[in-house]
Amino acid sequence: MELSFNFYNFSQDPPRGNAAPEQVIFHKANHLFKEAYQRGQISRIWRKLTHRPCRLQSLDQQRCQAGDASYSGSQEVPLVAIRGSENRAADFDACFYPMRYDLRPRWVQVAMAYLQGRGLPAIELIRVGECYFVRDGHHRVSAALACQHVTIYAHVTTWQIPPGQHPPHTPTRQPARLRLRTIFG
Repeated sequence: MELSFNFYNFSQDPPRGNAAPEQVIFHKANHLFKEAYQRGQISRIWRKLTHRPCRLQSLDQQRCQAGDASYSGSQEVPLVAIRGSENRAADFDACFYPMRYDLRPRWVQVAMAYLQGRGLPAIELIRVGECYFVRDGHHRVSAALACQHVTIYAHVTTWQIPPGQHPPHTPTRQPARLRLRTIFG
């Protein structure tokens, strides 16, 4: 499903009066992005001050040998269990906040789809131990978290951990998110 939206038809000012429903949703999605981006900046500063990792964990493909993967099917996955990325760790931080402002157009399109209740394609996840890593659907995960969804529909591939190796250690991000919401509203 291709999401297309013309950003040039709308101003940056909030809608007034009898605004079109699509314009109201656009401004709400745009506001969600700005809020997520700002919370990400605050979160990264807080994590640096507390000596905790700021970056989204990258999946080390060397850790799991080829042929040790199996398709686990489509399922609802808790968003708090998604802890890393296969290849986009530089675009989102450890809380899946966007790290670059140029991610806004695609992010806002996805958030608009969530706000309108449109179905989006399932994301693709890799499960290693109890952690999930995003292969495809980073914007959908980030926007779903901003829209306060609890789960997301995903196609899951499970990578087996070779004997003698441990699953990647990833600290939980939920307490930092709750702490920031308590401090900053």
